[in-house]
Amino acid sequence: MITIDISELENGRNGLSDFLRSRIHASITIKGKTLFLDLSEEKLSPRDVKTLVKSFLHREGLSEIYKVNEEKEVVKIFKRGNGGERERRPKTKGTPPSSYDTLPYFFPNRPQIRKPKLSD
Repeated sequence: MITIDISELENGRNGLSDFLRSRIHASITIKGKTLFLDLSEEKLSPRDVKTLVKSFLHREGLSEIYKVNEEKEVVKIFKRGNGGERERRPKTKGTPPSSYDTLPYFFPNRPQIRKPKLSD
């Protein structure tokens, strides 16, 4: 028995149960703000159920607002803390290489090849 806590999910509660019914063959019961999956016939781990819930959120365009966490037999959907926007690292451009690093190395013992002069 796997439990999905949908207490923070505002939209799409029935859509999630329909989505899971179409993907897995298990009995799904809804009690309040919790979905119970009886996986006696299917061999799914809580991680597999988490992946299915994430897929549902992505399809519905809710993956930027909600996050899914899985612990033992409980999969929980909760809102992201920063208003729905993911934290992104600032892109650093770095520093350009010094001219010493980019100039070709001069080999002092290498014989110089001289081009013949063209006479006018």
